[in-house]
Amino acid sequence: MTCYSFRLVSLGCAKNLVDSEGLAGQLVRAGWRMIGDGPADLVVVNTCGFVEDAAQESVDTLLAEIEAKKAGRARWLAAVGCLPQKYREELAQAMPEIDLVLGVGDMGRLPHLVAGLPRRKKQVALFADPETVYRESQNRLLSTPPFRAYLKIAEGCSNHCAYCIIGRLRGPYRSRPPEAILAEAAALAERGVKELSLVAQDLTLYGRDLSPRTSLVKLLRALDRVAGIRWIRLLYAHPARVDESLARALASCRKVAPYLDVPFQHISDHLLQRMGRPQTHAGSQAVVERLRRWIPDIAIRTTFLVGHPGETDADFRELLAFVKENRFAHVGVFAWSPEEGTPSYEQSDWVDAETRVERAARLMKAQQVISRQLWREWRGREVEVLIEETLHKHSGRAYSHVGRVAQQAPEVDGAIYVRAPAEESCGPGQLVRARVTRSDAYDLFADLIL
Repeated sequence: MTCYSFRLVSLGCAKNLVDSEGLAGQLVRAGWRMIGDGPADLVVVNTCGFVEDAAQESVDTLLAEIEAKKAGRARWLAAVGCLPQKYREELAQAMPEIDLVLGVGDMGRLPHLVAGLPRRKKQVALFADPETVYRESQNRLLSTPPFRAYLKIAEGCSNHCAYCIIGRLRGPYRSRPPEAILAEAAALAERGVKELSLVAQDLTLYGRDLSPRTSLVKLLRALDRVAGIRWIRLLYAHPARVDESLARALASCRKVAPYLDVPFQHISDHLLQRMGRPQTHAGSQAVVERLRRWIPDIAIRTTFLVGHPGETDADFRELLAFVKENRFAHVGVFAWSPEEGTPSYEQSDWVDAETRVERAARLMKAQQVISRQLWREWRGREVEVLIEETLHKHSGRAYSHVGRVAQQAPEVDGAIYVRAPAEESCGPGQLVRARVTRSDAYDLFADLIL
């Protein structure tokens, strides 16, 4: 039996990465051999189509892989996920060189369909609607370092933000059964994972669609009892549902990191209404104060969308003042991009593109000043560090290791650089103590405490 090789390219968010790891595991279990780089019999691109820039990155990646296929560096090419779900036949017809074009609802059929590639001559394009129940993906092949992993607790979205197409692409919100989540968490811990980052389009909706009904708070308390896990991190909590019970759970669960990703998106009441966001300025301010009352050392990460149709200069000034007043640990800023088929696209009073970009830059510049001030306050602190990487001993660097404190999420936040007497003092995956000696706008620098 021929053993074919495959290479997998995962684009977009961490939720996509979990899907990619599931696909990789299924292909390996079916007898395919995974390679990290270079020529392969099959190349699978798990695409993103959330916003214009992400969709363009997916298109550019597919075009590059088509050229690689023409050059003989691949026999077959599969495009799966959000971009096929978004453009459907338009994408399949525009890129006939792609052998398999599978939307979100058909990604699970990939292992079965690739088995027929050696005999198939025509393109297969499938775009079923996403399922209404959570489909388990067994035997994930982790692509993250062995000491950390993303744990997906739900699929889809039932929020109705006016600028977003996620619900249309991924289907309605469907929670994963808690027993499946806990079983995977325990299995990951047995494999050496110390840090779990919980991901979903909205963590706070977890469990409301299950029978019997459950909640994120109950799930956190159960995960907190999983042996071997040291940090549990929450990525994406809708501000309208960050209530007192969730804040108490974050404070009382000893393994839950003092960190929460709460995308406020904006703060102007009238603009939030235009954006289809149910929270208010007063409600958002209450969330910040509630979290800091229960968890004084919490790092709040948030994102803002500027330049949405109807955003006035006064709206932007209100947002800028909110950011300066609340001094968030981490902020991401996006300029609104027109997305056909969304209510926002149909609104007539668009902000011009130049103003959108200028406002995003102003907000990020203000946040950079805040970040520099916040991290300066960490100087002299003794902190726990999860080591991510040992730097090359001959690189000439003064710092021998790079890692993160509990208030820094992987891939999206800054890092802490640790100076140790010898590289043998600590290695990737270890939790060590260090004392912060200096900082910059996004990173910390520390000396190892022996």
